[in-house]
Amino acid sequence: MATVLIGILVLIIAVGVYLSLRSKPSRPVPTPAVAPELPRTPPKALAPTNSAPVVAVRPTQTRARQYRLPDALKVFQFVRASELEAGTREAIAARLRTVPRPPKALHKLVSAEFLAHASSADLSEIVMGEPEVAAKVLAVVNSPLYSLQNPVGNIGQAVTFLGMNKVRGICLQYMLDDSFRASSPEMQKVYQVLWNESALACELCFKLAQLLKIEDAGTLVTQIVLSYLGRLATYALMEPQDVFTIATKGLLERSMVEQQKLGLASAEIGGLLMQDWELPPSIINGVKEIDSVLVTPVDQTSTSRRTRLALCYLCSRLAEGLATQGIRELASFDIAAQEDAEYFHLHAYMDVGEMVRVADLIRMPDITSSIQQMVETMHA
Repeated sequence: MATVLIGILVLIIAVGVYLSLRSKPSRPVPTPAVAPELPRTPPKALAPTNSAPVVAVRPTQTRARQYRLPDALKVFQFVRASELEAGTREAIAARLRTVPRPPKALHKLVSAEFLAHASSADLSEIVMGEPEVAAKVLAVVNSPLYSLQNPVGNIGQAVTFLGMNKVRGICLQYMLDDSFRASSPEMQKVYQVLWNESALACELCFKLAQLLKIEDAGTLVTQIVLSYLGRLATYALMEPQDVFTIATKGLLERSMVEQQKLGLASAEIGGLLMQDWELPPSIINGVKEIDSVLVTPVDQTSTSRRTRLALCYLCSRLAEGLATQGIRELASFDIAAQEDAEYFHLHAYMDVGEMVRVADLIRMPDITSSIQQMVETMHA
């Protein structure tokens, strides 16, 4: 009994202690002081300004730009030979047949097999079969244009010093030169400027193609040389005064006049001439596509050919400016700043793939020095 009473007493005491503790007010937890909120003031109105808004741009080679088609390109309709009526196309082809055919050796130089597998010995054998062409090639190779320390006496030695592709380009130039005889000293000057452009474009294209690691750079050089065939043929069909008027104009202005006078621009006329000469279709199509960059948006070309086309087109435009002194020096030339219609679609090509590097590559000392030396020699 005593044990029960003791247990009840302990329980009463525990309940009392519990109730006593619960009845005490709990101590508030201290909270950090908060600074009073300052009254908000309305933002000040910006002062009016006439300055243009600052637009952030990407690096030069991929600069963002608004692609708005220039008015000159809006009104220009590039005519393809395939779009002409058969009678009109045949009439132009008939006039082109008055142009003397080049040596048969030209067909070998532009054949797919030769471009892919030929050696310096093969090139020497072909060119030496055309003594007059060989003599001209050796003359230009030994000229101040290429600044060789020791003169060369045969095509094989020329290849050793200048390289296979460069010598082949020179050979092609002189084989084509035999088909176009100037009718006057003034016309001879026009043709000489064209050959200067061709040489500069080939040199620049080959150097850039090597840096971009483009396979088969020799084919690009061949296509650039043959692209000038169209202009030579066009000038042969036009009146001399018309030639003098457009010879120093840009590609778009020339093409407009050529289509007005002859029905086709020089790229398409060159294509008809090469067809008559029975050159390989792959070469003909590649040559014709170069100038078509003028009117062709980048998304309308195959991704596998964009870089090759854009590179050939760019080198031709740069060579044209250098040969006519429209571009003073390559080192300070800013491609992205060009607003002429000839550069409009090209800007989009240069924003994709390997072409994004080219704006910087053309300023490399190795390229600018060699090209500038060629320009100064030509002008001298």
